[in-house]
Amino acid sequence: MTAILSWNIQNGRGCDRVIDLARIARVAQAMGDSDVLCFQEIARGDPDWDGSADQVAQLAALQPAHAAVFGPTLVRGERQ
Repeated sequence: MTAILSWNIQNGRGCDRVIDLARIARVAQAMGDSDVLCFQEIARGDPDWDGSADQVAQLAALQPAHAAVFGPTLVRGERQ
Protein backbone atom coordinates (compact mmCIF):
# COMPACT_ATOMS: atom_id res chain seq x y z
CA MET A 1 0.00 0.00 0.00
CA THR A 2 1.25 3.48 -0.89
CA ALA A 3 1.03 6.27 1.69
CA ILE A 4 0.38 9.73 0.25
CA LEU A 5 0.53 13.05 2.10
CA SER A 6 -1.15 15.96 0.29
CA TRP A 7 -0.81 19.36 1.93
CA ASN A 8 -1.41 22.96 0.88
CA ILE A 9 1.51 24.56 2.66
CA GLN A 10 0.61 28.14 1.64
CA ASN A 11 4.21 28.75 0.52
CA GLY A 12 5.50 27.52 3.89
CA ARG A 13 3.78 30.19 5.99
CA GLY A 14 2.60 28.94 9.37
CA CYS A 15 -0.18 30.24 11.60
CA ASP A 16 2.46 32.56 13.06
CA ARG A 17 2.90 34.08 9.53
CA VAL A 18 6.55 32.87 9.42
CA ILE A 19 7.75 31.05 6.31
CA ASP A 20 9.66 28.01 7.57
CA LEU A 21 10.09 25.11 5.14
CA ALA A 22 12.18 23.15 7.66
CA ARG A 23 9.16 23.21 9.98
CA ILE A 24 6.96 21.96 7.12
CA ALA A 25 9.41 19.10 6.52
CA ARG A 26 9.46 18.18 10.22
CA VAL A 27 5.66 18.14 10.47
CA ALA A 28 5.37 16.10 7.26
CA GLN A 29 7.82 13.54 8.69
CA ALA A 30 5.91 13.47 12.00
CA MET A 31 2.70 12.63 10.11
CA GLY A 32 4.16 9.27 9.15
CA ASP A 33 6.31 7.51 6.60
CA SER A 34 4.78 8.78 3.34
CA ASP A 35 5.83 7.32 0.01
CA VAL A 36 4.58 10.39 -1.88
CA LEU A 37 4.53 13.98 -0.62
CA CYS A 38 2.30 16.40 -2.54
CA PHE A 39 2.82 20.02 -1.54
CA GLN A 40 0.60 22.68 -3.05
CA GLU A 41 1.18 26.44 -3.16
CA ILE A 42 4.94 26.39 -3.24
CA ALA A 43 6.96 29.11 -4.93
CA ARG A 44 9.65 28.88 -7.56
CA GLY A 45 11.03 32.24 -8.59
CA ASP A 46 7.82 34.17 -7.88
CA PRO A 47 8.67 37.61 -6.48
CA ASP A 48 5.31 37.83 -4.71
CA TRP A 49 5.95 34.63 -2.73
CA ASP A 50 8.97 34.24 -0.47
CA GLY A 51 11.18 36.74 -2.31
CA SER A 52 11.63 34.68 -5.51
CA ALA A 53 12.95 31.68 -3.56
CA ASP A 54 13.13 28.25 -5.14
CA GLN A 55 11.03 26.43 -2.57
CA VAL A 56 11.05 23.31 -4.75
CA ALA A 57 14.82 23.01 -4.33
CA GLN A 58 14.61 23.84 -0.63
CA LEU A 59 11.95 21.18 0.04
CA ALA A 60 13.87 18.65 -2.06
CA ALA A 61 16.96 19.24 0.09
CA LEU A 62 14.86 18.78 3.24
CA GLN A 63 13.32 15.53 1.95
CA PRO A 64 16.32 13.68 0.42
CA ALA A 65 14.50 10.32 0.36
CA HIS A 66 12.02 11.71 -2.17
CA ALA A 67 12.48 12.89 -5.76
CA ALA A 68 11.11 16.36 -6.50
CA VAL A 69 8.72 16.85 -9.39
CA PHE A 70 7.31 20.34 -9.98
CA GLY A 71 4.23 21.23 -11.98
CA PRO A 72 3.25 24.90 -11.88
CA THR A 73 -0.41 25.83 -12.03
CA LEU A 74 0.27 29.55 -12.14
CA VAL A 75 3.15 31.41 -13.79
CA ARG A 76 3.54 35.14 -13.19
CA GLY A 77 6.19 37.35 -14.73
CA GLU A 78 9.07 35.90 -16.71
CA ARG A 79 9.32 32.15 -16.92
CA GLN A 80 12.66 30.86 -15.65
